[in-house]
Amino acid sequence: MIKFCLILAIFLTTPFAVFARVPNDEYFSELWHLQKIKAVEAWNISIGSKEVIVAVLDSGIDLDHPDLKDNLWKNEKESPFDNIDNDKNGYADDFQGWDFVSDDNDPSPTEEGASNTDALIHGTVIAGIIGSKGGNSIGVVGVNWDVKLMPVRVIDSAGTGQSDKVAKGIRYAVSNGADVINLSFTGTVDNQDLSQAVEYAYKAGVVVVAAVGNDPDGGVDMSKSPIYPACSKGANGEDTVIGVSASDENDDKANFSNYGASCTDIAAPGTNIVSTLLFNPSDIRFEDAYGGYWSGTSVAAPIVSGAAALLRSVYPNLSVDSIRSILKLSVDPLNMSDSVLRAQMGSGRLNIANAFEIAKQFATDVASSQQVSPQVMNSESAGVIVAGSAAGSAPRVAVMDYSGTVSKNWFAYAEAFLGGVNVAIGDVDADGAPEIITGAGAGGGPHVRVFSLDGTLESQFFAYDQTNRSGIFVSVADANSDGRADIIVSQGSGGSSEVRVFDSRGTLFASVSPFGTDQRGAIRASAGDLNNDGKAEIVASRSRGYSPVVRVLDLSGKLILEFNAYAPLFLGGVNVSVSDIDADGKDEIVTGTGAGGGPHV
Repeated sequence: MIKFCLILAIFLTTPFAVFARVPNDEYFSELWHLQKIKAVEAWNISIGSKEVIVAVLDSGIDLDHPDLKDNLWKNEKESPFDNIDNDKNGYADDFQGWDFVSDDNDPSPTEEGASNTDALIHGTVIAGIIGSKGGNSIGVVGVNWDVKLMPVRVIDSAGTGQSDKVAKGIRYAVSNGADVINLSFTGTVDNQDLSQAVEYAYKAGVVVVAAVGNDPDGGVDMSKSPIYPACSKGANGEDTVIGVSASDENDDKANFSNYGASCTDIAAPGTNIVSTLLFNPSDIRFEDAYGGYWSGTSVAAPIVSGAAALLRSVYPNLSVDSIRSILKLSVDPLNMSDSVLRAQMGSGRLNIANAFEIAKQFATDVASSQQVSPQVMNSESAGVIVAGSAAGSAPRVAVMDYSGTVSKNWFAYAEAFLGGVNVAIGDVDADGAPEIITGAGAGGGPHVRVFSLDGTLESQFFAYDQTNRSGIFVSVADANSDGRADIIVSQGSGGSSEVRVFDSRGTLFASVSPFGTDQRGAIRASAGDLNNDGKAEIVASRSRGYSPVVRVLDLSGKLILEFNAYAPLFLGGVNVSVSDIDADGKDEIVTGTGAGGGPHV
C-alpha cells in the first residue's frame, strides 16, 4: 500500500495574549489570515450554514472540543450504540463519522503504538480553521461560523496513512453528503484507487481541496515531481482537485511551499496560523485548547475549503468547476518579484469577499434554470414567466413576458434576506387568474406567500415549524380534484421528511413522507394526474448526496412507482416537475440534474 504523510506544520509553544474581541471570539485578533482573505467582509453576506458539510480527512477531530462540538456533523440516519447499520451504508453506528485506521466508529485522535504529538493534534487544527464556532465568546473562529464538520480519520497517530483507506474515506464522505472534502496530506505516487475516489467525488459535485505540500529547501516544482492527491486528474484529464499553495503575511510565497502550475490552483495564508488543538487537561501534552503558530500548506488548504463551504452556504448549486473558477478569479496578486515562480503558485492569494461578488454572475444561469417557473395562461391572458431571485441576492419576484421584458417585480420577503426565493404559479383560488406562490430559500422560515400577478399579497402561512430554517420548495397542482390548484411544499436539508399539501388559505389536507420519516428534508416535490384517473399523485426526488430515485405516491402515502432518473451512482440531486408536455391528457414527469450534473433533462 502507498503511504501518505501529514504535512506537519511548525508548532511553537509560545503563549499569546488575549486581545480585543472582534467579532467576540477570544483570540480573533490573532487570526491574521481571516483579515488577509477579507473574511470579515464576506461575513456580511454569510457566516456559513449548518446545511453545508465539510469532511475533514485527517488524523481525527477532538469531538469534545468546546469550540468544535456545536459544528460537528451527525449522521441523523444512524442510531448510536445499537451495533446496527441503520442507514445501510456499510458502517454500523457511524453516527459521528468513521475511523478508517482502526475501522471503528470513533473518529477522534487515537494513539496506536509510536505516536507523534503534532500528528494527533493535526486534524483538530484543520477542523478549527474551517469551522470553529463563531460568535460564542471563546477561542477562535473558523472561515465558517456555522458549518457541519464530518470527522473521517485516515491518518494514524504517527502521521502516516494508507492510500486504500484514504480512498474509502473519500467515498464515505461523498455517500454521506459532503459538500467539500479537505485533504491536508501528501504522497509521491499516483495511486489508481485514490485518483478514482477523487474523481468519484468530483463527478458527484463534491469540492475536493488538497495541500500541495512542503519542502524545507524552497519547495518542490510539482511539474517535475508531482505530489498527490493535489496533482490527481480524472480519467480524461479533468481537474478534480483544487490544489493549494501557501503564502505568508506579506503575500509572498511561503519559503517551504511547493509549486507547479499543473497542480496548483490558488494560494492561501499558510504561516503562523492559530487554531483549535486537541484538548485534554489531564494530559500535559494537550492541556491547551488553542494555540499556534502553525505553518504549512497543510493549514492553507482548509482556508480554501472553508471558502468553498462559505460559497456553497449561499450558492448550493454551483458546480465544482464553477467554484474553482470563482476562487481563482477572486484573488489578490502575490507580492513576488520572480514572475515565473509567481505563476507556479496558482492564480494568486484567496479573497473570499471578491469571490462572493464573482459568484453572483456564475449563479445567474444556475438559478434561472432551477428557480424559474414558466406557465402559459389561457386565451384570456398573455403568457408569462415568473422568476424568483437566487440565493445571495435580494428576495425579488419578477414577472416577464416571453421576450424577457419585466412587467412587475417586488420583494417577496424582507429585503435583507439573501436565501433566495423559490416560486410556483397556478390558480389557487379558482378565480380564473393565476397566483404566484413563493417559498423562502435556505436560511428563511417555512413561509409560504401567495401573490397576484401585480404583486399584491393575497395570503400567507407557515408550512412547518416556524423556527426551522431549512428553506422550502413550492409547487402547485389540483391534488384533490376540486378545480383549484393546491400548494405542495417540501423542505431543504435538515428539515421535515414530510411533503405537505395545502389549499390557498394554508389548510393542510395531505401529508406524505416519500423517503421515510427519518429522511431529514432535502426533498423536491411536485404533483399531477399521471394516470388520468382524475386524482393527483405526489412525485418526489432528493437533493445532492442521495441516489437519483424518483418516487410516485398517492395522497395516502402509498408508493405507486419508483425509478432512477439518472445513473444510480449520480449523487448530485434531482429536481422534479410534473406537466402534460405532449397534450395527451396525462401529466408527465420532468427531471433535471442538481449540482455536479450536466444539462440533462
